[in-house]
Amino acid sequence: MNTLEDHKTLFSAQQIDYEALLPLCYSFDYSGLPFECQLVRHDDENSFLLHLTALLGHLPYSAENKSRREMIRTRLGPLVSQGKVIIDRHSKITFPLKTVVRGDINANIIMEAILYTLLDVRKTVSAIKDGLEITEATQALKQTA
Repeated sequence: MNTLEDHKTLFSAQQIDYEALLPLCYSFDYSGLPFECQLVRHDDENSFLLHLTALLGHLPYSAENKSRREMIRTRLGPLVSQGKVIIDRHSKITFPLKTVVRGDINANIIMEAILYTLLDVRKTVSAIKDGLEITEATQALKQTA
């Protein structure tokens, strides 16, 4: 069982009623950004709503680190004004995404929906990483800490 196709076959062979398990929740890292994922039933009977949210940390207060605060606001400002990145009233920075998945669901379909959604926004993810100065070096430091 070394190939992706073997894993897909294994997943599709297991008959799991995913609808009975709703809401499904996952968390994972993509390109150095932590994501939370939730799959819930949509208004339509035969569709589901996939919520992906990148948790980008907090905007530092001026007293904590004024220069980093200004740098993040300057670099992420265009994404905030477009509504792609949200800074809430508690200075929490998130990047929310939503996708509608139609039809029956299984592990393969859920993973494909997540993958295609993230591929669609890869330029925005790159801009976020640049804005927050996330590099491979900082990712390695976080993993060792």
